[in-house]
Amino acid sequence: MFSQVGDAMEYFMKGEIFKLELDFENAINNFITASEIDSNSIIIFNELTECYREIGDHKKVKKYLNKSLINSNYSVDVGIEALNFYNELEDTLAHAELLIELINYNPQNKELLYLKIRSLFDKKEYVEILHVYKNIYLLDPEDGD
Repeated sequence: MFSQVGDAMEYFMKGEIFKLELDFENAINNFITASEIDSNSIIIFNELTECYREIGDHKKVKKYLNKSLINSNYSVDVGIEALNFYNELEDTLAHAELLIELINYNPQNKELLYLKIRSLFDKKEYVEILHVYKNIYLLDPEDGD
């Protein structure tokens, strides 16, 4: 077990060096090898996401963002990164679906709820906006936000 983690770390570090040298092909190869050894590492998937973003391979970015989301149990940080990516692509459907999923996993996260309000505002769903504001208020009535 410890040997495998060490092997994954070795490939990860090689990938980091290649990434710093802007040699994304070799960085990706090393990160993929590391991910084959440690198939649950969010950090490795994040590095693959960054490399594929740099070379413009959106299909692979989506693949590794999804792996990061699943392995992080839909963490807010990884989710926000994915939402920003979908915004850049102007993929409103993927953005909306992911936002719903993130809120299901993180129902008390104000940042996600405010993103939902923004989305509802664009759709002119004003009554639903009031419901979301109420939910935000109920999370922390002492907070004036």
